[in-house]
Amino acid sequence: MRNQYAWQRADRMATVGNPANALPLYEKSYPKLVRDRHFLYNYAYVLNEAGEYAESLAIAEACSERWADYRVELLRGDAAFKLERYDEAERHFAQAARMCPSRFIPLYKLVTIYQATERKNKAYDLAKRILAKEVKIPSATVTAIRHEMRRIVDTTNKIQ
Repeated sequence: MRNQYAWQRADRMATVGNPANALPLYEKSYPKLVRDRHFLYNYAYVLNEAGEYAESLAIAEACSERWADYRVELLRGDAAFKLERYDEAERHFAQAARMCPSRFIPLYKLVTIYQATERKNKAYDLAKRILAKEVKIPSATVTAIRHEMRRIVDTTNKIQ
């Protein structure tokens, strides 16, 4: 019970203030909560927000051994991308896309990887697929992604 309370304090601190300030509390709770998949995900997320990408990826890997989850794959992909481990990031985002095929974010992240690795044709092809994709639940995020994909397609068409 004490460990859960310490984790809740750390989570509040990370949410309200600077995530880096909460890291000592997470580190202290880690040995006792290392088997709790929700704690591991939360810790990895806060590490990622604090710019500790290598540590975030390591904790997210431990989390993925206990939990096959879409959000864990996105987190692993994001940390790998920020570490410029593009092949690894691509695998995680592709896995997230397979886990939740209706979601736009993993596909958007794949386009970002293709652009970062100079695979413009793949970025263009996937951007067209995203634009053709049915929007099941409209949101500002989906609108922004579609707008960005439209820009990529239009820019590529002008070059060709």
